[in-house]
Amino acid sequence: MYLDLLAANNVKATFFVIGEHAERHPEIVRRIVAEGHAIGNHTYSHPHRAMLSARQMADDIRRGAQVIQGICGIAPNLYRPPRGAFTLRDFVHLVSSGQSVVLWNRDPKDYSRTSEQEVVAWFRANPVQSGDVVLLHDAHRHSLTAVAEVIAAARQQGNDFCLVRNWT
Repeated sequence: MYLDLLAANNVKATFFVIGEHAERHPEIVRRIVAEGHAIGNHTYSHPHRAMLSARQMADDIRRGAQVIQGICGIAPNLYRPPRGAFTLRDFVHLVSSGQSVVLWNRDPKDYSRTSEQEVVAWFRANPVQSGDVVLLHDAHRHSLTAVAEVIAAARQQGNDFCLVRNWT
């Protein structure tokens, strides 16, 4: 499990959770927070942005935040839009409600890979640099080996890891 790997390597990460998944596994959300990781909102249902009106999207975002707050008592102020898709209206709504929109600059597309070797090969060809924000999905177990390698490679280069909330 990702949390076990991160704990073993003394690394803190930022997790963007989907509300309906959090409802099914509240113990994982509590563990994320208890172990000092940052938690952010990734909507309630992970919808395709183009399929929803601005109001429907705002409701899905709000519902995801409410689930997180209900489970761990923390109102998330970080938001990662599904697939990185959002509109100007979404952005204005989020910022006016105190949310920071978080995107990434490194995406190994682990969701479309079929093996840990593919993910590791991507990282070997595209080494993580200081300041990078890497997008990974904890639902894909084949990324776990890559995370271990990324941690080792980053530390070998003299880099370390920080929570998104520490630089927003």
